[in-house]
Amino acid sequence: MLRHLAYWLHRLANPPLLAIRIRDRTATSTRGNAPPGLLDGCTDVAKDFAIDAGHLHVAPGVPGAKIRFSPHIPVESHQRFRNVIGAHSVRS
Repeated sequence: MLRHLAYWLHRLANPPLLAIRIRDRTATSTRGNAPPGLLDGCTDVAKDFAIDAGHLHVAPGVPGAKIRFSPHIPVESHQRFRNVIGAHSVRS
């Protein structure tokens, strides 16, 4: 419960450039314009890790962009998502 509250408070303080929602192992963009192939790559990762729900937020960071994961996204999948997002040049 506390992790969820901390996640949402941090999101309110630093609004994302790009928000991706995962529902039923499918990624969709809920904020910003996702580069071509990014959502397909995120969907592949969600299927590989059987992720049925969660959010990823790409916020401005130094250097490049910072990726925040909702508590529903398993830690084991974070690097795969970072690789997909990094390959598609999502930057601030």
